[in-house]
Amino acid sequence: MPIARPLTKELLKKLFLKTRHEVRRGGKLDGHSSSVGGVIGYIPQIFPELGPHLTNEEKYLAVRAAFELERDGFIWQEIGQSEAFKVLSDLGEEVVERDLADMRLPSIDLDQLLSRDDLRGLTRDDFNSGDYETAVFKAFRHLEEYVRFKAKEPASSLGVALMSAAFSQSNGKLKHPAAAVSTEQEGLHQLMRGAIAWFKNPSSHRTVRRDDAQQAAHVLAFANMLLDLVDECK
Repeated sequence: MPIARPLTKELLKKLFLKTRHEVRRGGKLDGHSSSVGGVIGYIPQIFPELGPHLTNEEKYLAVRAAFELERDGFIWQEIGQSEAFKVLSDLGEEVVERDLADMRLPSIDLDQLLSRDDLRGLTRDDFNSGDYETAVFKAFRHLEEYVRFKAKEPASSLGVALMSAAFSQSNGKLKHPAAAVSTEQEGLHQLMRGAIAWFKNPSSHRTVRRDDAQQAAHVLAFANMLLDLVDECK
């Protein structure tokens, strides 16, 4: 698996585990420090294609990556050492033997988080591989397509204009039965417009870097809720 910059947090998790694997008896870095900072500093020795040093931003992401690896059970406290020293857990030892491309480090189970089969099927592989931008984009493109289908709007109806055509309190085609007054329907209208404008449109025009699994999971759960609201509209 070629290593390309910018290094994402998910890739740095894998590089950290691979490097920590070599900081062991009989490893390439036998006798070197097993502290989190030490292991991060050794990553370029194990992966020389990165050059002699990680950037400061990459070091910062790698520290966050190590924190999440411990949180998710891939590393744990090294017995007899201070808090900074970590060792691979049984789970970490299992995944570190795989090639980088085959390593899977899921920390959030989308099957438990998302209730919709359609959304899980669209986003699971991208999310589990760490491609959070694609997962989020697919979720909100799906929302856009579903609204267009339910409102019977033409293919040329897109983005926030589509959401207004579907949910506007004055002439929108879809109404939610729980909206007791017009301002509540307008609230749904603005919610849908904002969701498409904020989570879908930017990725249609430029690269949006997403490297936080928990944040991406929250966004996907939000898309799940919006799709449910569309289901309930008449």
